[in-house]
Amino acid sequence: MPPQPKYPEIAQELLRRIIAGEFHEDGKLPSMQHLSREYSVNLLTIKRAVKELEKQNIVKCHRGNRGTTINFERANSTGLVSINHFVIDEALSDMACVQLNFIHVTPIESSLKKISELFSKRYSWIKVNCIHDLKPQEAIRSDEHSYDIIETSVSNFPALTRSGRFIDLSETTGSTGKLTDAGYISNSLDFCRTNGRLFGIPFLWHTALVLKEGKQPLDSWDALESYLVQNHCKNSRVIFAVGLLTLLLSFLGGFDQLKSKVLAGKLKKFICFIRVLIRNSELHSDFVRNGRKTDTIKSMIGYYCSWWELASQRHLHATPLPMNNGSKAMLHCTALGISAKTRHPHESWLWINFLQRPEIQDILNQEPYFFSARSSSFQEKDSNPELQATMKCCLENGEIMPVSTKGLFVFYTTALPFINQCLDGKLSEDALISELQDILETIIQLETMPQ
Repeated sequence: MPPQPKYPEIAQELLRRIIAGEFHEDGKLPSMQHLSREYSVNLLTIKRAVKELEKQNIVKCHRGNRGTTINFERANSTGLVSINHFVIDEALSDMACVQLNFIHVTPIESSLKKISELFSKRYSWIKVNCIHDLKPQEAIRSDEHSYDIIETSVSNFPALTRSGRFIDLSETTGSTGKLTDAGYISNSLDFCRTNGRLFGIPFLWHTALVLKEGKQPLDSWDALESYLVQNHCKNSRVIFAVGLLTLLLSFLGGFDQLKSKVLAGKLKKFICFIRVLIRNSELHSDFVRNGRKTDTIKSMIGYYCSWWELASQRHLHATPLPMNNGSKAMLHCTALGISAKTRHPHESWLWINFLQRPEIQDILNQEPYFFSARSSSFQEKDSNPELQATMKCCLENGEIMPVSTKGLFVFYTTALPFINQCLDGKLSEDALISELQDILETIIQLETMPQ
């Protein structure tokens, strides 16, 4: 067996010494001749070792007598990645400048602009392009290379990881010792796992709330129904901004209840509630199109990330959706994944890791749209006690919405036409319930496929 070349080992040793601060005094490596004598190898071996570091932009070799200068920022980052290794062979990209495309579904552009600037100051060769996209699945499923990191619903991860869309992060996160189930809400990490391997990092969460006038509790669905009727008037209606499936699963008590033998009776009660809601509600798009002023709002049902800022301006109070009769709060959680097609996996991991830093989470928490997926985030956020108590109630009595984007598409494209026919009197209630049961059975099969 031929002897192994020594230059890779020497390159790693030089990197270790750089990170340890051995050459900080003048910011340069010793001369090639000095290193040749120190390592008892010929000059060509040393030049190859230094050239390996230069490929990664850790050092820069200058002509003449200017020596070899060290990029300490790049060296430290390379050392971090060597500890948090991926199951791939590449080191940090050997490019002078790396462009990363980060697609995010949550509207937090102002904070991400600040964060990307801080990130580029820390890692000067990396620039992150933050792209807000309400339909990231189109980018995920594109055959073209259009993104490096993406934020999407955790319920999308099982199917997407099975199709090889994301990089396996198991070895990387395992070596940090920081990623534990207890650190994140509910079972959010479970959705990021496939066959015991981890493909995503939980990012943020939200849930549905009732934002209303007055502090009276809405401790049952009947009470909410009465409140909706009482607040209806000709000039102002309740704004309804929560997905129908979210309401249905909350009302029933979770995804598992779709298999209940008494589902037909529960669906009948839910349809009665929906009739009241539709009669006393209008979609936000209608609200904007009609040009009505926000100060005429009487009450809203919406995700707090979308409505909390407006609600606080109008002195509206937050309360969870009712949780009587086994009802649950449906928590919506997003996660960050790295594209399997990215040319820059290590830089992408640096970005995800950066977003998890406490000082960066503090910046994100200034956004009304952001609550960290870390389980204690609502307590750390600068928000009023009323909202904190509401968030705590939702976390203790909720579960993550377990339906993927594909499942949502199937539900809305098939269920809504039947619901509209029933509301228009063209379909009987019993016929609607039968159709809904068939549709929900299809969704159960879709969402419980082997992972």
